[in-house]
Amino acid sequence: MRQLERKESNGILISVSVLFLACDLSRTQEPSLKQLVSGGEVTDLLHGFSVKIPQSWTVKVYDNFVCFYDEQAFCFIVFRVARHNGDLHQVAQSWWLERQVMASGFSQPRFAFRKLSQGILIVGEGLSYPFVLHPMMSVNFGLLGQTQPSNYREVTAILPGKATALVITLLFPTGTEKAKLDAMMGIVKSFCFLPQEKMVRWRQETIYDPEVGMEAGWIHVPEGFEYRSAIIRQGAKRVPALFVRKGNLMMRVDNIDLQSMGLQTGFGGNAQTL
Repeated sequence: MRQLERKESNGILISVSVLFLACDLSRTQEPSLKQLVSGGEVTDLLHGFSVKIPQSWTVKVYDNFVCFYDEQAFCFIVFRVARHNGDLHQVAQSWWLERQVMASGFSQPRFAFRKLSQGILIVGEGLSYPFVLHPMMSVNFGLLGQTQPSNYREVTAILPGKATALVITLLFPTGTEKAKLDAMMGIVKSFCFLPQEKMVRWRQETIYDPEVGMEAGWIHVPEGFEYRSAIIRQGAKRVPALFVRKGNLMMRVDNIDLQSMGLQTGFGGNAQTL
């Protein structure tokens, strides 16, 4: 690995470290229903975090990390907690092993490591698109006619705690406009963990596909909620349908196929979609 002198990226991550350490990790304000469902603020009572995200961003919770991404700008932010025994270099080593798995055979990324008073700073360049964070883009790039970014930069901060370390990763294409970088910093600044007493207990339920005899996926269901699921056939596709309910509160997820066609009027007017 070759040392990189990237003053701009170092400044970004130092800011990330300071902003997150300045964030109140023990926020105790009770979230309102508006805060729980609004597009600007997401409060996840099951996994214990609250964050403000711009309209174009999406948040997803995986097994051991939370991922934010902007499909339009191809930018990613990843939060994860890693256990350690006081040696942050073990966390950095695990990070390095993951990057080797993520690396494309055509890319030759370069990384630099720097120890700061807040933890460890890692800066990288020459990375490929992180398909592991958004696998569907391996199909969508071709279907949507989009050009796949070929040169990503990474800024990662490993911030120590008593028994765990917080690992924050920013991934963005080279040349990303400042407004998008500012939006990423805004997400990092607003991210806060919820106290244990504010969280809701949950159980993991399996979405089972009887036709193939295996799991098709899983979902985290709050305790006390009724849950049903099935795999349904729509033409050549097989898709999940979900139902979760408790009292008068219900969530149902279905899949609907729409077919449209354009009809041109006989007098040269605009086409009408049916």
